[in-house]
Amino acid sequence: MGRAFFDESGFAAETSFDEGSFRLTLERLLAMADGVLLVADRGGDLVGMAAGIAYPHYFNARQKAAQEMFWWVRPDKRGSPAGVRLLHELEAWAREKDCATLTMICLPELDSPAERVYQKSGYRASERGYIKRL
Repeated sequence: MGRAFFDESGFAAETSFDEGSFRLTLERLLAMADGVLLVADRGGDLVGMAAGIAYPHYFNARQKAAQEMFWWVRPDKRGSPAGVRLLHELEAWAREKDCATLTMICLPELDSPAERVYQKSGYRASERGYIKRL
């Protein structure tokens, strides 16, 4: 799933996928107190994943914030409840960590399915990110 997410993410313009690095990221998420790794399982078939980290907000360290690292569902399962359930579980985890906010990201295409889910779930656009290979 990590490779499939990478292939859709657009990050190939900046880096290559390294399975060992991604595996280490997953292991660290599982080991750290302020990290989470979630999977969507349908009868033993993994169909999606989400991950996040919680941290003291850089503008106000008395408030914790959560940031999604990735939220991905297999293309053949998009439109099923799996993606929204992962989002709700990520929100529940952030609340358990006493986070005041959860920041979600998506690919830059306008009116993407992810953006529609965010808007229906009460999220508002905050800022747009840009990346440059150095």
